Amino acid sequence: MKGDFTKPINFYEGVIKGFSNNFFNNVKDLIIDFSVDVTISKVETEIKSTILSLFKKWPNNLTFSIDGIITNSKYGDDFAEIQTKSIKVNKVIIYEFNSQSIKYFPTLQEKAGKNPSDLSDAFSHFINPLNDCVYIISSARQTHFTSFDNELSLEFSPSDLKKYLYSLYLTEKTHSIFEEINNVFNQEPFGFGTISFANINGELELMIKNDSVRLPIKHLGSGVEQILSIIVSLLCKRVKIVCIEELKQNLSPRLQNLALRKIQSLIGKFPDQLIISSHSSVFVKEKLSDAIYLIEKENEKTVVVEKLKGKAGGKMKKHFIDTALPNDTYTDEYLAKNHDLVANITEELFKR
Repeated sequence: MKGDFTKPINFYEGVIKGFSNNFFNNVKDLIIDFSVDVTISKVETEIKSTILSLFKKWPNNLTFSIDGIITNSKYGDDFAEIQTKSIKVNKVIIYEFNSQSIKYFPTLQEKAGKNPSDLSDAFSHFINPLNDCVYIISSARQTHFTSFDNELSLEFSPSDLKKYLYSLYLTEKTHSIFEEINNVFNQEPFGFGTISFANINGELELMIKNDSVRLPIKHLGSGVEQILSIIVSLLCKRVKIVCIEELKQNLSPRLQNLALRKIQSLIGKFPDQLIISSHSSVFVKEKLSDAIYLIEKENEKTVVVEKLKGKAGGKMKKHFIDTALPNDTYTDEYLAKNHDLVANITEELFKR
């Protein structure tokens, strides 16, 4: 099937791109169950008069419990379909789906005889704060060759970072956003320099000036490129929850620490919550991270375990990158055992 799917109006229905590899052993008829809890303030949502009686005595914080399934899509090899089965707010069902019907606020529909279309409209307004509240910053954060031309691009994507920033810079209405990005990029806990642009042999280049030295960003390393890409994502998307894949990539342990602190300094102004995935032990520090979880696959299911207080245990160490670990993390016996294992694997590879 050619073409593309339109963006779902609501988070609880629609098609997910690039998801097929998440099915265990690529079993096409596998069903993935999910359950998510999200807490928001009652003042963040719109409670229309139709459903007002249900919320009069509720506390100021509302916890949404969302349960559903993800299945392979028949519309393409790389698509999956999300299907929300039920949504509860403070344990009261507000959405219920099955193959026969969809019910909005079923208690009001059954007991108070409310009009289903009015309840559907009230539900859409009530659930709206959760639409587009999560943004995932993928691990693809390197800049690419971009020709220097007059074509503008005000739709952000990491692969088109140069043209996007150049468009912000040239356009009167968006220049203030470019200045904001420039300021954040050059603020503590580290400042790389001032962003500008150049035409180098027909290529649009992002230039960074620090003191008297001005260089293309690629000469400063891919780590600087990805930090800029993350900053642009945070400032331009401005969503409630940001998820960053592999923040550690192309960054030394020191820069990993500083990059996290830089991003954390924006919490409250741009994202309200930050979730990162990583195999680096740099982030396994309570003073840097409020909550640390180990994610593993056991018996065809994803298991999430909260990190206990104190040093990381053996299970967590298996997921870490050794070079980023503190010197006293492993015992001499543990290092010797793993050194012999790596040596044996390397010897077998050369034999082949």
